[in-house]
Amino acid sequence: MGAFPHLVDYTSVLREMYGRPKRALKLKHREREQYHHWSDQHWYLWPESESFSDKGFSPPPPNKWRGACEGGKNFSCKNKLIGARYYGMESARDNDGHGSHTASIAASNTNRAFVTKVVLGDGKTRQFSYCTPGCLDTKRVRGKILLCDSSQNLDEVQSVGAVAAIVKRSQADYASIFSFSVSVLSEEDQSPPFVLLRNAKAAVLKSETIFNQTAPITASYSSRGPNTIVPDILKPDITAPGSEILAAYSPNRPLSQSDARHVKYSIISGTSMSCPHISGVAAFLKTFHPRWSASMIQSAIMTTAQPMKASTSPSDDMAEFAYGAGHVSPIAAVHPGLVYELTKSDHITFLCGLNYTGKILRLISVAATEPFNLTFRRTVTNVGKANSNYKAKVLGSELTIRVIPDVLSMKSMYNKRSFTVVVSGKGPQADKVASAHLIWSDGSHSVKSPIVIYATK
Repeated sequence: MGAFPHLVDYTSVLREMYGRPKRALKLKHREREQYHHWSDQHWYLWPESESFSDKGFSPPPPNKWRGACEGGKNFSCKNKLIGARYYGMESARDNDGHGSHTASIAASNTNRAFVTKVVLGDGKTRQFSYCTPGCLDTKRVRGKILLCDSSQNLDEVQSVGAVAAIVKRSQADYASIFSFSVSVLSEEDQSPPFVLLRNAKAAVLKSETIFNQTAPITASYSSRGPNTIVPDILKPDITAPGSEILAAYSPNRPLSQSDARHVKYSIISGTSMSCPHISGVAAFLKTFHPRWSASMIQSAIMTTAQPMKASTSPSDDMAEFAYGAGHVSPIAAVHPGLVYELTKSDHITFLCGLNYTGKILRLISVAATEPFNLTFRRTVTNVGKANSNYKAKVLGSELTIRVIPDVLSMKSMYNKRSFTVVVSGKGPQADKVASAHLIWSDGSHSVKSPIVIYATK
């Protein structure tokens, strides 16, 4: 665990990350009062990392801090990393790299890509083969570039003397670190078919960074919906940067398998890297709205998300089940206009409702291609201006959607208004998605909520 006051000037970080103006970034005095907390089985830390440096932090921690520094053997806290606890290990020290990396993330350039180019001496390539242990002849492989059918067992390729490898991988939308020269080909790069040639020559060049104008795209490794445990909850709910993130790393862990290099920073991809981005955005919003509950913050993040389209997710056509409400937009979330606030009774009602009977399930489930008519009641809270009117608009023609009433009048701050949404139509094909968006707008705010219909087999 760790917690620290947030002294970062978000202006340059978020503007670089999202291309937003400076205008909404104020109240830096409140940012100084925020403390961030992590708790995860992988989130151990390397306290000596420059990412947790004391520079610019005034000791000691404030009186309201009630935590403790119980990091165990060879672990000390500072004025930025002010608390730690460990469970089931010798200390809270990071020997894996995952914890230091996720705890130190600030922002990433989502349009940056790492590439390793290959130059072919004769303009052609050689046929791929299975580079499995025991199948490689050291005499034939030593000093050569191997074409491998997958990125597995590359430590074996290196151990038998190959100087580089060119590999196929179906998921080639993110970079990986290898202990020797490797170039990964996507499915598009693997055609036309490769031809076996004698004495073919090639060179695997040094990796480089390029500008890759593709963001935001849902990565292939990101888990897709629907939610198999509670289908009523949208999965995923939001999208944030998680690919090729540069952040702190544990010097105790090698960069890759069969690797002798040890570094203080490394590049990792995964949903674990997206999590601290969203956590940081939530803390950022709390500095502007100290009285907001967790559900209000979540609502603000989801309803102001940057729209994404199914066509930008080449791995599938699952739309909202690939990217949720869209890509996080921190600046827009500061002033969402309206929020959906959940109360304790809402949670209790929802949990009680999970004890469905077969009869009730049949009433609310959508069967493939069959007509349906569903009614939902929702309540919004005004966090924008007083005396404002929000008008409902529905985008998407696949479903028939009525909003009652279609105008909400907000007389004051934190004024609440309820409305009903009636969704009807013909169910989509099995395992397909029909979707639309409900947008409440007062002319300056757009409060967007996805409406997703998923047909089961």
